[in-house]
Amino acid sequence: MKRFWAKVIKNKNGCWEWKNATDTSGYGLFWKNGKHHKAHRISWELHNGKIPKGLLVLHTCDNPLCVNPNHLWLGTNQDNQNDMYAKNRGKKATGEKHGCAKLTWEVVRIIRKLYKRPEITQTILEK
Repeated sequence: MKRFWAKVIKNKNGCWEWKNATDTSGYGLFWKNGKHHKAHRISWELHNGKIPKGLLVLHTCDNPLCVNPNHLWLGTNQDNQNDMYAKNRGKKATGEKHGCAKLTWEVVRIIRKLYKRPEITQTILEK
């Protein structure tokens, strides 16, 4: 797989970075057998064999360009989620971006401003 490794640069931090095409999420893409494959998955297979069905190739270094087999491990989607949140990389929707939000920030600001007035009660604000 000379063609694959020709697209990799070994960094001082231990990551072997992919220096070619990437997808919209920043993962390296390698053209093989008429289609794109994620470069880190190809690296895993070159060093460890076929990826079992249902498992993902995850990064210990959190660098989507890294193809260093020592920075890769197999895990489930749940493992990936747990790793993401353990490293505080999860996107936690808050405020009006939360799926259950009923109010926009603008409405919240108005309610708070009104509630400071003594004649405004929670019952009035409900309406």
